[in-house]
Amino acid sequence: MKKIIKTLLPVFIISSLAVMALSTDFRGLNWGASMAEVDKTESVKAITDLENMLIYNVSLYGFNASRVYKFTEGKLTSVLYLITAPGENEITWFNYSLLKNDLLKKYGKPQADTFKVVNKEYENNKELAFKNKDFNEATLWILERTNITFLTNFDKEANFEINILYLAK
Repeated sequence: MKKIIKTLLPVFIISSLAVMALSTDFRGLNWGASMAEVDKTESVKAITDLENMLIYNVSLYGFNASRVYKFTEGKLTSVLYLITAPGENEITWFNYSLLKNDLLKKYGKPQADTFKVVNKEYENNKELAFKNKDFNEATLWILERTNITFLTNFDKEANFEINILYLAK
């Protein structure tokens, strides 16, 4: 009996840790984490730490991005990635495509996924619409504890903008 317990106990502990690791809400954190807990997970120093917000400059899929953690009453409630990249750049298209495809793989079929163009000629060719700076999209995943919104568009200077919002339920 002791041998069985000694054999099964490590398996149980490892399995429990694996389940805990899988059940985090964002980058190893759970909603409700403190600012100190969030800061410990970052490898760079915050560029801004306001009373209810931490902002970090990070790299995401080849993009320079800002990762913004928002806190309500000292508890993590949302995270936003802000990305602005040159709109005419093929690398921007490639990085965007990788990011969107990986989000689809990770979170599955979204509850909503809209792609809009002004010029109807581009409505079946997202890459052509991108090259002509004529599209925006909105994608929404509704998970058990998190809503994820992925938004893209071109700004007035023809830069490509990507916003990814992770919002606690």
